[in-house]
Amino acid sequence: MNVITEKYIEILRKFKEIGYEARSFHEFCPSKSHLLIRHDVDVSIEHAHKIATIENEFGWTSVYFILLSSPFYNTLDPQNVKRLREMVAMGHEVAVHLEIEANVNLQQKAENEATILQNITGQKVKLISFHRPSANAAEFNFEDYRFNGFHHTYEKRFFHDIGYISDSRGAWHYGRPLDHHSVKNGTALQFLTHPIWWTSNEGEQTPRDKLQIFRQDLDIQLLEQMKLNFDVGWDL
Repeated sequence: MNVITEKYIEILRKFKEIGYEARSFHEFCPSKSHLLIRHDVDVSIEHAHKIATIENEFGWTSVYFILLSSPFYNTLDPQNVKRLREMVAMGHEVAVHLEIEANVNLQQKAENEATILQNITGQKVKLISFHRPSANAAEFNFEDYRFNGFHHTYEKRFFHDIGYISDSRGAWHYGRPLDHHSVKNGTALQFLTHPIWWTSNEGEQTPRDKLQIFRQDLDIQLLEQMKLNFDVGWDL
């Protein structure tokens, strides 16, 4: 196992040592040491599957939000379908990571994407997380928005009534996890990570380095698929 992933495991281990339990968004108590582990899968289901496997071995479950509009992966790729089904079999929850679009009915969009995921995994989708909320904050009031049939992770009870931590852009926001005021008080915390930051095979790097490594791997996979699908006399 690589150094970066070991760091993620060490964070989970320390949470467990101080009495935290992994709980779902559907069953937690704000005043207790409950950890709502959330992963926004922006760039790779393969990387998400690695983290899901580690959490399963650790004895904890979490929720993985899948971005069906991602330009970096195809959710319907047979390997990704297999990975998602395995993640659900481990006890994890799979949910919708919703892209905000102007002049689009978000309720209908959420329902459509939830149906796709449900058909893949056989698990009912109950949760939504918004993709890049800070980029759309000026035009969209996330906290007040409500879906019919779904909850979302920026509702007040998940975002303000309990603690919140995020590793967006590869850095901790709202403080380092174990230093957060909610952890000091032993109360509930929503813990958001992105698998890409915790699964690099090259040891210590900057977020840009990790993305460059991912891009190189993606280039290799793309070339392999081109060779399989287009017989044009490749000489690479």
